[in-house]
Amino acid sequence: MKKFLNLAGSLMFLGLMGMMILGCNAQPTETEAETHFDFEPKIEVVDNPQNLNENLVFVEQRSQPNYRIAQFDPESQKISTLFEIPKGGWVYQLDVSADGTQVALAYSAPPENDQSLLDRSGIYLLDLAQVDAQPQLLVGSQQVDVYYAYPTWTSDGKFLYYEVSNTTDSKYFIERYNTETGEVLRIVDNAILPQPSPDGNSLTYFQIQPESEMRSLMLSDADGNNVQEIIPGYAYYDLDCPVFSADGQSIYFTVLEDPLASIHWIDQLFGTHVAYAHAKHNLPADWWQTSITDIRPKKITEQSIITHCGQFSNEGEHFGFASNEGIYVMSSGENEAHLILKSRAIPVFDWMP
Repeated sequence: MKKFLNLAGSLMFLGLMGMMILGCNAQPTETEAETHFDFEPKIEVVDNPQNLNENLVFVEQRSQPNYRIAQFDPESQKISTLFEIPKGGWVYQLDVSADGTQVALAYSAPPENDQSLLDRSGIYLLDLAQVDAQPQLLVGSQQVDVYYAYPTWTSDGKFLYYEVSNTTDSKYFIERYNTETGEVLRIVDNAILPQPSPDGNSLTYFQIQPESEMRSLMLSDADGNNVQEIIPGYAYYDLDCPVFSADGQSIYFTVLEDPLASIHWIDQLFGTHVAYAHAKHNLPADWWQTSITDIRPKKITEQSIITHCGQFSNEGEHFGFASNEGIYVMSSGENEAHLILKSRAIPVFDWMP
């Protein structure tokens, strides 16, 4: 019986090998030859229900030569390239200056001598007025595992706020760069995601609890003094994406869905649920808003979208945010966002003045 099974197994193996050989030599049919798979994300321009009159600048994370900083004109519905990100380079975030002439980038330049620079980054400036301009380093570090992120201009263009993190010792802090003098001022420790108010007099950010990484939404003056807690960290499951309203009187932020909310109580009791990484923030969220003088948070959207960042348009008429589905936009005061550009390759965007 064992010999029979061994013989059957050998014949089956030879048959499979023959089929593989025949498959390799077989010529594809016309239909098969035309069929191919393209896993590159594409950008689909969706109808413009918001009647936008400001262009959108965004990062398109695709393979070269399509890994780029691009601009979308909603009137013509055309997408143009502002900067082709070179091979080995990486743009994490961007922010366009109020006059539209420069883009501040959290950027890792292409490596030299095949040395990886993915563990290093800096704040760079890209001059849009120059043809074929390259990002110029403004502030950075050669220390491994030091990251510069979330550059944000003040409306007068005098200052750039940004976040610095050292993943080796888990330190986070916010700095401010003076574009006139080159002075760097450390604003606040254990803090991330700085956002200055439209008038430049206030700053909102998240205070981080070092042990738990719990985030509390804070408000201070431009130098980091006179700190006020707006939303305590224990109030919601998790917070992200703070941004001032166009008039500076409110702060918008996202509240992430609690992944335990849909888990059976027995699983919660015995701890058999899936653990989520806090830093990734790859959970659906909705936008909330609160006045800075009358702190009563209220939910704005009911769409549960994985959100990356949000910005009010320069004229204050629209609010938009990047997501894992593309760029969404809604009119000020509206509670439903509409998909403008459909793509899973747009992690960050800003408005072009």
